[in-house]
Amino acid sequence: MAFFDRVIRPNLPRAFFEGVGEAVDGAFASAQRRAVGEHRILEAQIPYARGTDRYFAVQRAVIGLACTVGGQETISRVGPAGFPLPLAQMGRFVVATCIADSHKQLRRSKARRLLAKHNEVLEPVQGDLWGGTEPVWSDGRYFAVLLIARPCRDADQSLPGGVFFGVPSSTLRSWHFYQRPADICALFDEATQAESLLVRKAPRLRSTPRSKPASESGEAS
Repeated sequence: MAFFDRVIRPNLPRAFFEGVGEAVDGAFASAQRRAVGEHRILEAQIPYARGTDRYFAVQRAVIGLACTVGGQETISRVGPAGFPLPLAQMGRFVVATCIADSHKQLRRSKARRLLAKHNEVLEPVQGDLWGGTEPVWSDGRYFAVLLIARPCRDADQSLPGGVFFGVPSSTLRSWHFYQRPADICALFDEATQAESLLVRKAPRLRSTPRSKPASESGEAS
């Protein structure tokens, strides 16, 4: 909860997490419809065509959602070919999408490995014996990943196996934060409730004292 309050909540709008599941579901459904329903390709090629359509449809849906909730699109170009990697920029975060079977596939992308270095600022830095510290590579941004699990072969191919939002470590081998969008919305609710409990009415003084002093009540001193 501390990481959420310190890093996630100030930069990412709740509306993004409320809508991202539906956006991804729609992208998967459209890819399945194009591959199967339009008969554009041979049956043996359906998985490959569907995968390509999913890749672009998901990116378009996520970037479109980010732009509607106050974010914007930015492009990262890494490698000799300069292939454009679209990112959703919201607050200090740039968010990439990844459709994968396992977390290991995150590290296969050179662009994601370089972007993950932004998150060095979120990790403790140990100084050496001479009082120096290791340099931290960052331009003030954080990097996050919308990780989308492919469905199993025998499952409904028009829906993802799951959608998760994570803030990886700078090595892409662990997570600072990793939750389902619905669970993140619940964290927003908890934070709002906690804030409301802190709001208290100002104390009011009584117009008359609870009891009169002994000298006023006629008692002997």
